[in-house]
Amino acid sequence: MAGVHGSAKVVRAFDDLTAQERSEVDTFVTPFASKAGAVLFRQDMPQDRMYLLTSGRVDLSTTLTDGSTGLHLVATPGESIGESAPGDSPGYLATARVAEDATGYEINLDRFRELRRQYAPPAFKVLHRLALGLCSAIRNLDAEIGSRPAKLAAPTIPQAPGLSGRVHGLSQDCVGFLRRMPFFEAFTDTEINAMCVSMRQWEVAKDQVLFTEGEPAASCFVMARGLVEVTVERNGHLLTLADLGPGRIFGEISLLDQGPRSANCRVLKDSILLEIGAGEFARLFREGSRLSFKLLEAVHWNLLSVHRALLAERTGLGHRDTSWILV
Repeated sequence: MAGVHGSAKVVRAFDDLTAQERSEVDTFVTPFASKAGAVLFRQDMPQDRMYLLTSGRVDLSTTLTDGSTGLHLVATPGESIGESAPGDSPGYLATARVAEDATGYEINLDRFRELRRQYAPPAFKVLHRLALGLCSAIRNLDAEIGSRPAKLAAPTIPQAPGLSGRVHGLSQDCVGFLRRMPFFEAFTDTEINAMCVSMRQWEVAKDQVLFTEGEPAASCFVMARGLVEVTVERNGHLLTLADLGPGRIFGEISLLDQGPRSANCRVLKDSILLEIGAGEFARLFREGSRLSFKLLEAVHWNLLSVHRALLAERTGLGHRDTSWILV
């Protein structure tokens, strides 16, 4: 599932740590090496560790109540396995068996979660690397699904000329909207206000092209009102992937892994978009504050949900859900 883009950063996951940071990370991250056939964890066992693969292959399979196999997936270098999103069962969702001799890092989840609750810098660094691994896996799954034969419609989308429309500071309605979004539920009012300082509110007319597939990322967006169409180009025509409505966040994956846009986005009806520029996004992560940590946590949980939805789509066990589009 993971390809070249992004995975190399994760395979060299901890090469850039200082000696002090390495010492701190070593309290909950240890190297592992397992031979083919070894079981890393079993479905429904209590989750006490997760793995970041740097080589080899691991099969993930689920067993249904009637004893049959419900899902079979393969994890490859650059991907992490064993962590679930908040609200999931406390047990592992699948059984992980090494299919090809594997190496990587084993992460003690109890210690990792404790350090995350404390907003400890070592946990931030590890979480950032896990998020990059998810970005890589999502891009490759998205490309695989998008390349399937499908009925194509509409001509090629025009090149985005740059965002245009009325722009101003956030209105009180939009500030209140952010406070109600699940994505920002862990943020205090002070942190929401700090996020608002980093955002611009756009009133964008129907048919405005926000960005096109393959171009560098300049920002990400929160949909406050309206509708945005997400498409990819295939053989000179467009395939519609999703329509995004209020409450959706899109565009952050390209800011996080600094890769190109994976899709086109066009406004389908007059919309209000809240924009975070690439510079502001990077600054929020660099400052290492609690706000930075909470933003990374929110992005990470969103990526986990996206990854799961794409896996279900690829295996035919789910339907395309607009919540996973990140572009």
